[in-house]
Amino acid sequence: MFKPEYFIKKQVKQIKSIVGKNKVIATVSGGLDSIVSTILAFKAIGNQLSAVYVDTGLMRGYELSEIKKFLNKKNISLIVINVRKNLFDKLKGISDPKKKRDIFRNIFYGVLLNIMKKRRVHYLVQGTIKTDFPEPISKIKCSNITTIEPLKNLSKNEVQLIGQILKIPSNFLKRPPFPGPGFAVRIIGEVNQEKVKIIRKATKIVEQETKNIRKFQFFPVLMEGKLIGTKKGKLVFGYGIILRAVKSKDGGKTAKIVQMSWDALNKIQKRLLKELPNVVHIFYSITDKPPATIELQPASFIASKEIKVD
Repeated sequence: MFKPEYFIKKQVKQIKSIVGKNKVIATVSGGLDSIVSTILAFKAIGNQLSAVYVDTGLMRGYELSEIKKFLNKKNISLIVINVRKNLFDKLKGISDPKKKRDIFRNIFYGVLLNIMKKRRVHYLVQGTIKTDFPEPISKIKCSNITTIEPLKNLSKNEVQLIGQILKIPSNFLKRPPFPGPGFAVRIIGEVNQEKVKIIRKATKIVEQETKNIRKFQFFPVLMEGKLIGTKKGKLVFGYGIILRAVKSKDGGKTAKIVQMSWDALNKIQKRLLKELPNVVHIFYSITDKPPATIELQPASFIASKEIKVD
């Protein structure tokens, strides 16, 4: 049986032992996992820790202000690095999901390594959990940086229990999981400012309309290419959005679809079509995990070899 109080004491002791008197950087994204990892490290080493937020322009939009407010109350130093222009320039014309992820990873870890080198920091805290996709060897792992992942063997449910004990605010505790590369994952095909604007607005609508629905995740995905629609008796071209809603008892290792009422789904699709004039078609995914994954992952995400998924 998982004992969160014991886990916290054990991790704090381990982090102290690993780090000693050295400085540490923790990455924060606005999600629960990175916040909990950061607070665990802070409990262990105090002001030896600084947090870093890499502003990619691919998040939901409210993360940075909430991070600033929370970390300021904890007296944790926050460094914000804006990579939006560089990232969007590199993503231009790229549709392959693996290449998109590689570009994101290279820029993200590149700026982290740069700031760690400037500050002579050799320890990095990350909020990796058990259900995260395994990543290929990164620049971080090829450097002299020691990565500390206190939550790597935990499920999302267990991380939430720890967050409650650490008194993490409810806006982080109740936040649904969000992919590290953000909307680069939930936009199928090329990523650009227009598509990010659409999917960010769609995400906000879905979150507002489903706040009282019991679920593990409920999110929209922007489809690749355009579909034919009709408006005012004329043919138009617009985007399609896939809605994905799942519930899970094991923190995302497996998941069942949420059997939405027609009225609720109809309300969501009407808002999406009304408030997003460039969208002409809404779909609803009805596949459990397994056989599907929770995120809609195009096949080339897996690259050249199979990855075993428990």
